[in-house]
Amino acid sequence: MNRWFKSLVVLSVLVTAFGLTFVWPRQNGLDFDIDTSPRARAAKKRVPYDLSSVRVLKAIVTKVSNNYVEPERIDYERMLFAGLNAIQRSVAPVLVHHENGKSTFRVQVNDKSGEFRADDVNSPWQLTWRFQEVFRFLQEHLQADEDIKLRDVEYAAVNGMLSTLDPHSILLTPEEYSEMQLSTRGEFGGLGIVISIRDGQLTIIRPMPGTPAHAAGLMKKDRIVKINDESTLNMPLEEAVSRLRGAPGSSVHTWIVREGSHGWTKPRRFDLVRAIIHIESVESRMLTGNVGYVRIKNFQSNTCDDARVALSALRGKKMRGLVLDLRDNPGGLLTQAVCISDLFLSSGTIVTTSSNDPSKREPKLAQAEGTEPFYPMVVLANGGSASASEIVAGALKNHDRALVVGDRTFGKGSVQVLYSDDSDGWALKLTIAQYLTPGDVSIQGVGIVPDIEIEPMTVDAQDMDLTV
Repeated sequence: MNRWFKSLVVLSVLVTAFGLTFVWPRQNGLDFDIDTSPRARAAKKRVPYDLSSVRVLKAIVTKVSNNYVEPERIDYERMLFAGLNAIQRSVAPVLVHHENGKSTFRVQVNDKSGEFRADDVNSPWQLTWRFQEVFRFLQEHLQADEDIKLRDVEYAAVNGMLSTLDPHSILLTPEEYSEMQLSTRGEFGGLGIVISIRDGQLTIIRPMPGTPAHAAGLMKKDRIVKINDESTLNMPLEEAVSRLRGAPGSSVHTWIVREGSHGWTKPRRFDLVRAIIHIESVESRMLTGNVGYVRIKNFQSNTCDDARVALSALRGKKMRGLVLDLRDNPGGLLTQAVCISDLFLSSGTIVTTSSNDPSKREPKLAQAEGTEPFYPMVVLANGGSASASEIVAGALKNHDRALVVGDRTFGKGSVQVLYSDDSDGWALKLTIAQYLTPGDVSIQGVGIVPDIEIEPMTVDAQDMDLTV
């Protein structure tokens, strides 16, 4: 062993001991960059998910106990069995055995089983400890199965527990939370296509005008058979979306099959450059008689700004009245609903959030600045109008600013707040309060009753029954 090599060996040992980065000298035209730091070694070693730590479940139980809008609805024993049943439904090898009135229950994984107490689960701490015992047992007997993600076991248990509270409290996986952030932000880096799985194939439902996909000539019903040389056969829709989206200016290669007389059967390659895709939540046009029409599809971060632009353009065309269409609008951001309402109201309460803690009562008030002229106004609503759209309809109706026409709205008057975890990426959507329209009127389960109710009907000249 020559002196030069001995020196390298000694230096390598010292580098490893002190956690430094060592760059080997250039040999034979190649660079050898070896990072021997503890952080690099830890990154290379895959850390398995520790189900028995109940880290996510513990955080969720604490949030529920401290913040849920109706504490009297929290039943910890019921939450335990709802969580266990959710695991049983989502993880095939797991079975839960429990008889009403029994003080214990049994969890079975294949041919292994464990027995646990149920009669002492009457507090958030007992609930957490019992799940920790169950999770420790599950982890021991499930971790050898590579098809089962232990993370998903914990998420299933949490969502099972939350289902005992209300339909709107839910734990979002990191993937779901990321998608929700994109949808409420109103823009993302991508190609500008709506995709879905049709007949087992990844299919373009609609290309958006003015986007890279539209400019490249992609069309409705085109089949995407490959993305960056990877087949889309059996590729989950969420995975396809993540591969097609990306940083604006980056490239993605897609192979397209187009059926029909003007199509082709062999895949053709389309090289596309991603751009910022703006999701339109507002549509507008002028109707007959200079009546403006504005439709709001949902309430995302750019909705109010887009509505201002649309209203300004309509006023420039001598608009004499407005139809605001909120039909089938499922809701969205509270701040945007308040902003839209404020466009048409100069004063008064738009909405009040009220919880079991009177000190947290918070009214949102309209401001005179930036209010639209007082032109005649109609709001269209139906059973698909929910949450934020009900806030707008209720505020405009109760302040006599607009006539609400259509059907009774959905009746979602609960307020959800988002608690996110930066380290793991999940988010908890938890009901913490309820919405009250002006006059402290709750819409939960009731909805907004229209001023003029419309009954759907089909007119047939050959078969028409009229009551006069």
